[in-house]
Amino acid sequence: MFYGMFSALILGAATGAFAEYFRFTRNGYFISIVIAVGGAVILWFAQGLLGVGLGFGRAGTSIIGAVGALFIASMRR
Repeated sequence: MFYGMFSALILGAATGAFAEYFRFTRNGYFISIVIAVGGAVILWFAQGLLGVGLGFGRAGTSIIGAVGALFIASMRR
């Protein structure tokens, strides 16, 4: 479980950094990484502990959670 959580953190951070680098978001690197990591971890826990998954595996679910959190955060403006 530790390695799965670590991979969710790494994938979330990478997704947040790429989103900021390619100007999909304009929150700043730190804020985008924090938002993406939070979304990745929340969806990773939902799949692992509750059994609610999207059918993409744990890595795909983490990336989709990060992108979803960044999308929701960018819609607040």
